Order: sequence, then C-alpha cells, then structure tokens
Amino acid sequence: MGADDAVGALTHAPTTPRASRLRLRPRWHRQGRPVSPRVALAQFALGGLVVLTLLALVGGWILHNAAVEEGINDASALADTQVRFVVQPNVSDGLVRGDPAAIAAFDRTVRSLVLEPGVVRIKLWDGSGHVLYSDDSRLIGQRFVLEEDELEILRTGQSVTTLVDVNSPENILERSSTSDLLQVYSRVTTPTGTPLLYEEYFELQAIAAPALNNVNRLLPAFVVGLVALWLLQLPLAWRLVTRLRQSQDDREALHRKVIEASDNERRRIARDLHDGVVQSLAGVSYSLAAVGDRLDGIAPADAVADIGDAADLTRDGVRELRTLISEIYPPNIEQLGLNAALTDLLTPLAGAGVETRVELADEQPVSRDVASVLYRAAQESVRNAVTHSHAERVALSLDYDGGTATLIVRDNGVGFDPGADQDDGRPHFGLLLMGELVAEAGGEALVESSPGWGTTVVVEVPVR
Repeated sequence: MGADDAVGALTHAPTTPRASRLRLRPRWHRQGRPVSPRVALAQFALGGLVVLTLLALVGGWILHNAAVEEGINDASALADTQVRFVVQPNVSDGLVRGDPAAIAAFDRTVRSLVLEPGVVRIKLWDGSGHVLYSDDSRLIGQRFVLEEDELEILRTGQSVTTLVDVNSPENILERSSTSDLLQVYSRVTTPTGTPLLYEEYFELQAIAAPALNNVNRLLPAFVVGLVALWLLQLPLAWRLVTRLRQSQDDREALHRKVIEASDNERRRIARDLHDGVVQSLAGVSYSLAAVGDRLDGIAPADAVADIGDAADLTRDGVRELRTLISEIYPPNIEQLGLNAALTDLLTPLAGAGVETRVELADEQPVSRDVASVLYRAAQESVRNAVTHSHAERVALSLDYDGGTATLIVRDNGVGFDPGADQDDGRPHFGLLLMGELVAEAGGEALVESSPGWGTTVVVEVPVR
C-alpha cells in the first residue's frame, strides 16, 4: 500500500483536500538498499559512455558544419577573386548586344580561368532577366524572372551566397545533380556602365572536401581523447564509490550502535525505576493501606481518611511510573510482539475519554530495529494527537505489503499547518526526529494536516 493510498485507508476521520503535506525524509536520504560499488561503477561507466557518445556525435556534427561553413566561405572568396580579376576585366558591351565574337571570347576566358573542379555553372544576366552568357549554350538568350533579392544585388553590388533551388525554372539543367549546389551572386558592369548579374554555381561537397578531410583527420583524435578521459575517470570513480560505500557502512554500523546503546540505556533506566522507585512506592502504598486499616476505629476519622488518600496517591504515582517505564522501554515488543505493544499504546487513551480504533494485520516477522521504529513513530503520533491536537478520536492501522510495513495514525484534532514553523522557531521538532528515525531505517514518513481538519501520519518502512 503506497503512502497516498494509505491516507484514505482509514475512514475514522475525513480527509480534506485543504490538507497540506510534509514529507519527513531528509534530503540526503536515499530510500532502499545501498547500491553495490560494482553496480554503481557500472552505472557511472554506462552513463559516461552515453555522454561520450553524445559528445562525439555533437562534436562531429559541429566540426562537419564548421567544415561546410569554411567551404562556403572559400567559395565566396574564390568567386569574389574571379569576379575582380577575371570576369570584370573581360565583360564587354558586346555581351549585352549578343555579339557572337564577344560571347566566344568571354567563353574562352571563363573556360580557361574560371571553370575548374567544383564549379558547375556560370551565368551572366542583364537587368531584364535575359541570360547573356552561360557555359551551357542552351541557356544563352533565354529569359527568366529575376527575384527581388537578385534585383537588389544589381542595385547595391553586394555579393550574396545561397543554396541553389533546383526547382526554379532557370535551374532545370541542375536538377540531376547528386550534391547540393551553392550559388554566388555578384554584380559586374560593362565599360559603358551597364550593371550585369554574374552567377557562379559550386558543388558544395567538392568545395567543402578539403575542410572535411581535415575534420576526418581530427575526429579520430578527438574521439580517442574522449575515450582516454573516460577510462581515466573509471579508477577515480571506483575509489570514490568504494570510499562512499565504506562511509555508508560505517554510518550504518554507527547507527546500529547508537540504537543499541539507546535501547540499553532505556532498558537500564526502566529496570532501575521498576526495581527501585516503583517497588519502594508500592511498598509505601501497601504500608499506608495497612496502617489505615489498623487505625480504623482507633484514630480520628479524618486522620484515617488522610492515610487512605496518601495510599491512593502513592498507588496512582506507581501506575504513572509504570506507564512511563512502558513508554521508555516497552517490554511487550519483544515479549508479546509489535501488535500487542501498539494495542497497549492506545489502551490508556480510553481512560482520558479518547475514542480509539486499531486495525492490525497479522503479526509479521520483523527485526527489533524495525519494530522499534514503528513503535516510536506510533508513540510520537499518538502523543501529538492527545497532547497537541486534543483529539477525541484516534485511529491506528498497521499493514504489510511487498516487504513494506505501513503504519497510519489519524486523529480528528485541531490539526496544524505542516509548512509553518512552531512559535519557538523549530519546525515540528518531534516530527522531524521521527522522520530522521524512519529515514535511518530506509523508510519514509508523511504528515498530512491542516488547521481544523485533524492530522494523518503515514510511515512506510522496509521489513526485508
């Protein structure tokens, strides 16, 4: 039974959506059994391998994009150089008029100085969209509509580099290309000042090949460095994990010793009180009762009554001391079992006018530490219900499911705000101590309450 389901398991007092919750688990606590060093190292190694793979993929992707970007910059720089020193000096007004001799002369210059591996197409346009020249003569004389950005280049003279849209009508000859194409636009002018649009197509894979080759040489070294770093961390992680596990083992051993010492001290105090003060006071009460009986009819009646009252007060003190001894160290946990101890815990409430309800599953074999934790949690919850909540009804249940013991204590008292501090600045100190005790046993404690709506405490502790 989970904590959220367990809250509604008892119907003795209503649950309200106004109630707020407080988990009494320290932030450092990790529920469940400690992970073995080998498992922790395997998890660390697997996580490091995943991170290494991601770094290699991301690093390779970044390097590839950087190589492509460098190729694009090289293509732009090459096109600008060709425009400045080859194309512009050889542009003539005869190209605008469609003079075959001018076209042939420009073609010889382009083929000898511009067309090189990686250059796919050359085009020269006028402002109306006519192709004045192309290295593929089928395009010469055709007219296409120039886009606004192409007209902007004619006006401003700024070079622009973009990817080729092979679906454009003027790119019909490039649709069979197996590689992405890059186009560089530049403005050139004739001797008479007529602006023309120069367009040069590059094969992206070809222009990026030198940079990609450098990446292919660097990437293995990058991966080897990551692997070396990962391998170097493994022995360091092993030392850290083993040291942490040893620290956990030492802490658990210390905790067991603290609990054992606390139980021994409680046992000693309870034994000393029972064998010393309780026996002495019991003897005093019997003596006073005997004296009263002997003086009955002899001594004044008021003196006999005072002796009887003193005997009654002494017996009441003995009962209170025995109750205190039971709270300090309840012997029936080991002698009669946890269920009997929990039942006895609620028995005195009836004398105080508090209605109680107990629902206990069949007794399960649990360790003394677990039984002690469950009893202490129930004891603190019941004490708070009576002392602070002024409850008229208290319900307690204990159930076992899947190796977990679930204890629920619910009351119909005045409640409180779990998120608020007490007047003395300590946030519900008793509850926090209970949470620490439950957390040390590998469990978890949950408090649900709200002013005017009672309080529910749910404690889950592993028993295996």
